[in-house]
Amino acid sequence: MGKLFKNIGLLFLSTAIVLTILGILLQNYMQSDEFIEKICQSFSDSIGGTVSVESAEINLLRGFSIDHVSILSGNDPPQQFIAIEHSVLAYNPFAMFLKKLELTKIQLEEPELFLTQSAAGNWWLPRPAANATPVLDTGLLAFEMILKDIVLSNGVATVTRKDGAVVLYANDINIEGSLKASEVGIESSGDLAITNTRLGRHFTIRNMTSPVTYKDEVLTIPGLNGTAYGGTAAGSIEIDLRIGGPEFAITLNLEQLDVAELIADFQAKSQWLDGKLTTTCRVEGQFEDPELLQGTGTMKITEGTLSGFAFIKELALLFPNQNFPETSFESITGNYKIAEKRLTIYDLEAVSPNVQLTGTGTVSAHRELNLDMRLSLSPDLTNLLEPGTAAKFNQREDKFSTITFTVTGTLDEPVSNLIEKLNQNAALKEISAPMQTPAAENPTS
Repeated sequence: MGKLFKNIGLLFLSTAIVLTILGILLQNYMQSDEFIEKICQSFSDSIGGTVSVESAEINLLRGFSIDHVSILSGNDPPQQFIAIEHSVLAYNPFAMFLKKLELTKIQLEEPELFLTQSAAGNWWLPRPAANATPVLDTGLLAFEMILKDIVLSNGVATVTRKDGAVVLYANDINIEGSLKASEVGIESSGDLAITNTRLGRHFTIRNMTSPVTYKDEVLTIPGLNGTAYGGTAAGSIEIDLRIGGPEFAITLNLEQLDVAELIADFQAKSQWLDGKLTTTCRVEGQFEDPELLQGTGTMKITEGTLSGFAFIKELALLFPNQNFPETSFESITGNYKIAEKRLTIYDLEAVSPNVQLTGTGTVSAHRELNLDMRLSLSPDLTNLLEPGTAAKFNQREDKFSTITFTVTGTLDEPVSNLIEKLNQNAALKEISAPMQTPAAENPTS
C-alpha cells in the first residue's frame, strides 16, 4: 500500500513538473516577439488592415498589458485608423482548453478613431479578407474570441472628408459592453456615453447616451438622448457598414432649442432670430459622398422674434412715424426637406396679431437664399401706411393686406425686394439695400 501511494505521489509530482515546464515554455513563448507578431498578423488578417504593438507584457495567469496599439487602413497609401494609448486584458486561461480566448475584461484607455476619406473618395473600414475569419490564430492554435466586459474610456472619433473637412468629431467617448468574434462574424453590445458630438462645424449634441449594438456589420444606436443649445435631443442612428455602403440613417427629435444660440453656431454674432425651436427630422445618406443627404422634417419656433433681417428692416421703414414693435411672432412653423445639396423650406408660416409671413424657398449648401414670401398686415397696421403704399397691397377676406416679395443673396447678406415692389422713394431704396447681417465663416459641411 505504501508503495502504491509512493507511485501516485511520484505521478502527481511528475505531472506537476511537466505542467510547470510547459507553463514556463508557454509563458516564454507568449512573451516572445514571434508570438506577438503572430497575434498582430492574425488581427491584421481579420480586419484587412495592419495591426502593430509597441510593447506588451503577457502573463499566462493574469492577462495582457499592451502599450501604443496602432491600426493602419488596408488602402494605398495606408492611413491611421485607430491608435490606443494603453490597454489591459484579463482572460480565463482554462477556456483556452476549449479553443476559446475568453477575455473577462478588456480596458482601452484614450483610444482614437480616424475615419478618413481617401483621395479617390472611398472610406476604409475593417473587413476580413475573403479567405479570413475573425478568429485569433497564434500559429499553434486558433481561438474563438469572447469579450465578456469591454470598457473604453476617454475616446476620440474623427470623420474627415478627402478635402480635409471634418464631418463628425466626438470626444470623451466611453463605452461599456461585450463582444464576441467567431467564424460567424463579430457581435457586440453595450452602453455608450459621449460628452461632445459635433456634426460638421455647426451643430453639437452634448452628454449623449444610448445603448449600442453591432451585428451583421450594422452599427445601431437606438435610444440616443442628450442636450443641445439649451434644449433636448433624442433619436436613433443606424450605420450599415456592409459592402455597397457604408450608409447611415439618423432620426432626431429636438425640443426647446435656443434659436439664437443655434444660429450663432452657424453664423457668428448673428442675432436676427431668437425663440425656442422644436423639430423632428430624418436624414439618410452614404459616407461615399456625405453631401448628398436626403431628409425631411418639420419645425416649430415659439416665442420667436425677427430683427434686423432684410425685409424686417424694410418693414419698419414703412412706418417712419411709429415705433414699430411687431417683429415678435407667437409661432413660426414649417416643413423642410434636404436633397441635392440644398434645404427646401415649404409651408413656412409666422403668425402674430398684426403681422403674418408665409413662404417657400431654398437655402443652398453655399448659404445662398432663394425665398418667395408673402407679407400680410392687419387692418390697424394697414391704416398707418401712406395711401400710395397701401394701394400696392391686396386685401384678403379677413381684411388683412398682403403683398409678395423675394429674399435672395446669402444668409450673411440677405437682400429683399419689398421696398422696390412698393415703388418707394429713392431715399428708402438707398437705406434698405443691401440689408446686411453679420458675416460668418463659410461652412465646409
